[in-house]
Amino acid sequence: MLQRPGRRCEGTAMGSIVLDLRPGLGVGPFTLGMPICEAFAQIEQQPKIYDVVHVKYYDEEPLKLDIVISFPDHGFHLRFDPWSQRLRLIEIFDIKRLQMRYATSLIGGPSTLATFVAVYALFGPTYPGTYDRDRGIYVLFYPGLSFSFPIPSQYSDCCHDGEAELPLEFPDGTTPVTCRVSIYDSSAGKKVGVGSLMDKASAPPLPSGSLYMEEVHAKLGEELFFTVGGQHIPFGASPQDVWSELGRPCGIHQKQVDQMVIHSASDPRPRTTLCADYFYNYFTRGLDILFDGQTHKVKKFVLHTNYPGHADFNSYMKCNFVILVGGSFPDVNNYKNRITPSTKWEQVKEILGDCGRAAIQTQGSTSNPFGSTFVYGYQNAAFEVMKNGYIATTRQGSDPASASAVRCRPVAPSGLDVCVNSYADELVMTAELLDLVSTSQVPSSLRKPSMVDVLVEQNIVPGIKINKGLVPLVGSNNEPWCQGLDGLTSGSAAYYQQGARFAKWRTVVSIPNGPSELAVKEAAWGLAHYAAVSQDNGLVPIVEPEILLDGDYGSDRTFEVAKKVWAEVFFYLAQNNVLFEGILLMPSMVTPGAECKDRATPEQVASYTLSLLRQRIPSAVPRIMSEVEDTFNLNPINQASNPWHVSFSYAGVLQNTCLKMWGGRPENVKEAQDTLLVRAKANSLAQLGKYTGKGESEEAKQGMLVKGYVY
Repeated sequence: MLQRPGRRCEGTAMGSIVLDLRPGLGVGPFTLGMPICEAFAQIEQQPKIYDVVHVKYYDEEPLKLDIVISFPDHGFHLRFDPWSQRLRLIEIFDIKRLQMRYATSLIGGPSTLATFVAVYALFGPTYPGTYDRDRGIYVLFYPGLSFSFPIPSQYSDCCHDGEAELPLEFPDGTTPVTCRVSIYDSSAGKKVGVGSLMDKASAPPLPSGSLYMEEVHAKLGEELFFTVGGQHIPFGASPQDVWSELGRPCGIHQKQVDQMVIHSASDPRPRTTLCADYFYNYFTRGLDILFDGQTHKVKKFVLHTNYPGHADFNSYMKCNFVILVGGSFPDVNNYKNRITPSTKWEQVKEILGDCGRAAIQTQGSTSNPFGSTFVYGYQNAAFEVMKNGYIATTRQGSDPASASAVRCRPVAPSGLDVCVNSYADELVMTAELLDLVSTSQVPSSLRKPSMVDVLVEQNIVPGIKINKGLVPLVGSNNEPWCQGLDGLTSGSAAYYQQGARFAKWRTVVSIPNGPSELAVKEAAWGLAHYAAVSQDNGLVPIVEPEILLDGDYGSDRTFEVAKKVWAEVFFYLAQNNVLFEGILLMPSMVTPGAECKDRATPEQVASYTLSLLRQRIPSAVPRIMSEVEDTFNLNPINQASNPWHVSFSYAGVLQNTCLKMWGGRPENVKEAQDTLLVRAKANSLAQLGKYTGKGESEEAKQGMLVKGYVY
């Protein structure tokens, strides 16, 4: 992930922006087919608009998943094909945050709901769309444009045989609101929507004669051949020869020489000096050409793959090289083996043989968060290899293993801080999945594969509570502190291997005993560190700083404390580079203390709680799982406008009443099961803002607070 420092934690403080919608072409300054470097250039030109930017990719297999540039404050992201690094799909995932202009009309944003009827009226009649019954999503298609609408289960019959009467309206007179908009190239006649339909989007074809991703053939020790333009650049060519073939270089810089390729433990600082040799930098072609400073002849080519996760990412466009081994140049069909940007290091060794130990490349070590790479040298070539086994650069010519080119552009887009998580895409997918399927928190049976298999077969995502309980915090006013950070890294890695995909860590803040500054900071730091370790090992962390409700204080005091706690929590989450889209929150509702005589109505609880969320929770957080005192409090929250999905605690709200009903007695099992179904139905309605409380038992209306409860 790439993210600007000083990012705002209050994402709702910024209003929606307006971008021109161009079906089949793009939105605003972003055009389908544009290279990723051009997208970054557009972002850099408007830093006040695009001030929070995330870049996500799969570190271990950079060609497996899209490179995604996300704008969480504006509710959309750009998907780039990982091989060509060209924009293939634009997705608006929160249309309340992005207003689009089509012709002279506006749609989306906080003031113009993108309902089915509104979309149909603006874009005109079309063929019936498709209904994905498993996801409960109906997709309406226009050329290069699709709108996805959630269909509540009670109205699924409105979509007969996967289709529906248009425009779609429900029996109660309502119409669904768009949950996702997809903009894609329609030249191939494909329809793109959610789920597997998303994979059908591809970047539009390049125009005839385009030099982008031009295949460059390289024969070790001889020359480069450019297949589109037909240029030949041999070793020994002069600067004038290169200018006449490739045109003016983007930059000319002297070479730096590492005086210590592998630094000693006592002095790890890289030492470099300038020499007479110099580079021609061709950033738009993904290559550098090194000239001998005495003879002014070409002595080395450096070809870049531009993979994310390398210090040079976004400094060069990708070079689509083909290194030909074992044949006659230029008859490329006569070659037995080829090395391309998709060839991993183990395959290179099979082709060229083992070359022995690697030198450590320490370029940019003072500012490079990705760590060192490894350079393996052969007689006429060297390969700089990333930790994931992919080639970062290939260097051909004399002295191939020496330091690479001096860059005249920044490593990453200016002003962006860089952090990386190899599980980023999986974390976001899991966080979204946890809203669609059941979850199960399993303390120890994770060691039994059969248990995990049973859960997964039932579409239940297994997770685990990993904190080790509360103990008194030394130096505080007898306030609690959550233990369990010791051994968290190895434990989290093991839980992931055993099938867990989310983790839960509960810490508490006590109002009657403070809260002291020390207790709040310790709670926030512990949660943030746990969240960072969880994400680093593939687990979606549930972040839960519970405000203990023991006491006779009112809602104003709870609100004051909760604001302070959540401000600290998100400050330290940002400090620990936690991916906000890959977490779930479990805040306490803002209610009076349990012993307060003035009880709050559900509407008052909702007002306080929504005010807290809007002031403290960034919109990038996808889900809020609230542990509510009763379902009445959740209902008005979801009747109001908010950028999150506010759900319920699967343990507290679903299990409390039925566990009391069961009481461990076999004769009560059926009645407890019926009670569980009632609670699930009630909370399902509350998530839609349609819960009335009709038919609720007195047992269900009671609060769940257990004074002084610890676990």
